[in-house]
Amino acid sequence: MNELRDKLMIITANIMALIVTLYSENISYLLLFYWVENGVVGLFNVLRIFTCGQNRVAKFIYTPIFVVIYTAFMFGYFLFLVFLLQMIGENNVMTFSGISTIIIGVVVLLLIHGARFVGDETSGQLKDSGPEKYIMRPYFRIIVMHLTIIAGTLLYFKLDKPFYIILLIIALKTSVELYFENDHTINSTVQRI
Repeated sequence: MNELRDKLMIITANIMALIVTLYSENISYLLLFYWVENGVVGLFNVLRIFTCGQNRVAKFIYTPIFVVIYTAFMFGYFLFLVFLLQMIGENNVMTFSGISTIIIGVVVLLLIHGARFVGDETSGQLKDSGPEKYIMRPYFRIIVMHLTIIAGTLLYFKLDKPFYIILLIIALKTSVELYFENDHTINSTVQRI
């Protein structure tokens, strides 16, 4: 049941990305939305690290380490997005309606990831694992997902900004997230590396 719930939440979050894109028709908004989504994922991962397992010492060690590293990642990724969009000449003027759509999207993301966190907490899933399980959890998904997004963005500009490439980016990102959602998939992939 949790697996179905998680997959539906991933699909819902990516439908929100589609709505942001349809409303703004600008890839800058989509990239900003995905950047903010990473922040929401990181926020709930901090909560997972802090509430999982029984080892309090490990929680107090892993939580600040994750916060510092993830914040540095988010800052570096934001700078990369700014550089990428300026390098390829995208008009980065943000409008009130575009920002409003992103804010609504963020509220939806907070509700989705919040419900998922509560579901994991109430099912006992967090109590059965230690913080070491969660400290690296978002990175593998993020790396694969963002390589897909970056390649799609470059293709979008190479082909003179066809809207169907944005739809392809959203579809590929959704597929990658659904594939890597399962902890078993992540663990077996990491073991092969």
